[in-house]
Amino acid sequence: YRIITYDLRAHGRSGTPESGYTMERYAQDLRGLIEHLGLEHVNIIGYSMGVHIVLDYIRQFGDGVFDSLILTSMSPKLLNSGDYQLGLKGYTPEAALTTIVALNENYAGQKKATQDALKSVMYAYPALQAFQENSEYLNEHAMVRLQLAMVANDYWPVLGQITKPALVIGAENDIYPVETFEAEQQRIAGSELVIIPAHGHMHALLDPALYANKLMAFLG
Repeated sequence: YRIITYDLRAHGRSGTPESGYTMERYAQDLRGLIEHLGLEHVNIIGYSMGVHIVLDYIRQFGDGVFDSLILTSMSPKLLNSGDYQLGLKGYTPEAALTTIVALNENYAGQKKATQDALKSVMYAYPALQAFQENSEYLNEHAMVRLQLAMVANDYWPVLGQITKPALVIGAENDIYPVETFEAEQQRIAGSELVIIPAHGHMHALLDPALYANKLMAFLG
């Protein structure tokens, strides 16, 4: 396989324009990249927020360019309320508001706390080191806006629009309930489900070989 990965706007070494921090715009960026490179028969892998980008792409443009989809560790709707509890664990509208306000007031402090936590374990997991280094480039201007963008969307209806083979992957101790991934798989016709045992949301970095094996078993 030819593997292509790119830095989202305001991530890594990509630019930080004044606007465009919505899932709709990020999906349009993805379409622009696919068209610029002349790609066809794409096996698209979305992880965490990347799942929302893939689903927004499908909402806007359909899934015709994709041969398959791999949706990893993300709920189509983050906010929990009432009987709906398939979002981010404990993430009520009040909790989301508190998080966004905290990021807005002291992004540097929040970022440092995350980076310190990563540094404490990254030497035991080499794949975390590159992730931590890349996170140095994350931009405050974008991160608060992206939190708003993610909580504003509900992509459950988009799952029914998927016509290509799909694999849903989650982890046993993910930040989303296992029931979320089960419900996603049930909403996507003919899709498959993998639950990674023991690990949490960063399972792909903690055990990249296992994650890769699951991808290759699906891709064939």
